Amino acid sequence: MADGKVPMSVKQIVLIDFLRQGWPERKRLRFGDVDFTVTHHKIGWDFATGEEIIRLHDGRVDGIALSGIQKSLTAERVRVLHPFYHRILRLATRTPLYVGDDLRNLYAERALRVHLQENPFLLRGARVLFHCGSLTPLAAMVKYEAKSVSFADLWA
Repeated sequence: MADGKVPMSVKQIVLIDFLRQGWPERKRLRFGDVDFTVTHHKIGWDFATGEEIIRLHDGRVDGIALSGIQKSLTAERVRVLHPFYHRILRLATRTPLYVGDDLRNLYAERALRVHLQENPFLLRGARVLFHCGSLTPLAAMVKYEAKSVSFADLWA
């Protein structure tokens, strides 16, 4: 490695990105004594390719991470589980599959709450348009603070 230290171990991670499209990229990262080789597959909304990547790498890498897909969609008080998300979670049987929904939602909600406490008049009386309102847990929180909230989603 560039710093002259020999890594204690090298972990292989496959990242499946459902938002971006492009050629796969491979990057190497170091955290402490562990090197990670991350192969980033930018497949867009191609679920069949996502399933195939998981089948090919299950049991051969140290971790598989999903990016750009959430486990559920929420509109108002209705929550719909994403059928593909739950199917894909069951595909990896020998390799841990990592998703960031719960952690991302926790920090997003906390960040908005802190921001609104510091700026209590930010949304008061405002009209807010969510491009993908049904995809974010923050919509209900903003709806409580704002004068009116609209959703540009087809299904909301």
